[in-house]
Amino acid sequence: MRALTSAALAALAAALPPAQAQVSEAETDSFYAFYRSLHPDAHLPNPAFSTGPRGGKRQLSATVDGPGQRAVLPLCRAPRETFDYSPQGRPSQRWRLRGDAEQVMWIHHAGQCGTPPEHAVRLLAAVADMDALRLLQQYPELLGSARLLMAGNTRCAPLRNHGFRLTGLDRAKDGQNVLVFESSQGGTARIATRKLHNEFVAWGAECEAPRPNQPKGR
Repeated sequence: MRALTSAALAALAAALPPAQAQVSEAETDSFYAFYRSLHPDAHLPNPAFSTGPRGGKRQLSATVDGPGQRAVLPLCRAPRETFDYSPQGRPSQRWRLRGDAEQVMWIHHAGQCGTPPEHAVRLLAAVADMDALRLLQQYPELLGSARLLMAGNTRCAPLRNHGFRLTGLDRAKDGQNVLVFESSQGGTARIATRKLHNEFVAWGAECEAPRPNQPKGR
């Protein structure tokens, strides 16, 4: 096999996707300094750091989950805060809270809720605890039914055979509960539900195709 020329190597390197940037020690130290300034008496958290493109630049974020609390057995909820990093300014002033703190929910049958699991579901609007519990318990069946609805929707049809992960609970304009799914290939699906007696049924589907550079779901 002939050796590649330097020009060919450069072209090959340019074609490869860039490696995901790592979080530096200085960046993590700046977050702890910032968090300590907000909560001087609190224990330092165990944040989940993530990086991704935003506006053509690298965006570093940190997510901090509060302690889980029992809603209704076996449903747990916890507050979640997300912070974004800017390299300007003093280390303790480089982080900003992204909007208001949100709530995440998950099912946990043991006595103490502990901390949220990696794929806890975001509460995007006010949903009654019992409704949230039933939706989390029923969502696999609801997603199966919704795939039939997606077949008749031009924006959803290309996504109907994808794998999906439940990421949020929301409310539609008419007040009905909505399941928010992330596709394994990028894009999202919103499945509206209706309550019949104590069970939910899939009632409608709205989808959004993946945006350019949008990371694929897991």
